[in-house]
Amino acid sequence: MIRHIIFDFDGTLADTSRGVVLMMQQMLRQMGLPVTSEEQIRRQIGLPLREAIKRGGDVPEHMVEQAVSVYIELFDGVGLDSSQLFPDTEEVLRSLHDNGITLSIATSRERRSTEMIIGSEEIVGLFSCFVSADMGLEAKPAPDMVLYILRKLGAKKEETLVV
Repeated sequence: MIRHIIFDFDGTLADTSRGVVLMMQQMLRQMGLPVTSEEQIRRQIGLPLREAIKRGGDVPEHMVEQAVSVYIELFDGVGLDSSQLFPDTEEVLRSLHDNGITLSIATSRERRSTEMIIGSEEIVGLFSCFVSADMGLEAKPAPDMVLYILRKLGAKKEETLVV
């Protein structure tokens, strides 16, 4: 019987792809770098930010930290305005929670931006555990985030679904 559900965020609970593409392309323009294609950027969604910037933006290694800073600065305008939960996500999460399912998030995104896209403290409160890129755990596809959640909740893997 499933008692716990661990959700990814980008592309699972929220449609963030347009925001990611716009922020990446704007970041590249601001840094005077060639703008990569939407397709190339979309293929990197879900990777940790530094890796997505290197691969999706073809950013040289010595410019990655600067690129990360520019990208993060763009979130409050470009990224937030272009990202939202998928339709009916809130209702589904509430229903699962109200039926005794423990909900968690494991995301390669930073917690601040994830919570801002969710947009409601009440919805954020439905999640018993929230693991994000800024916690220092190895990002997916490594199992570290999921294993952390299982340990923290005392959850059994056979009672847990990862979405």
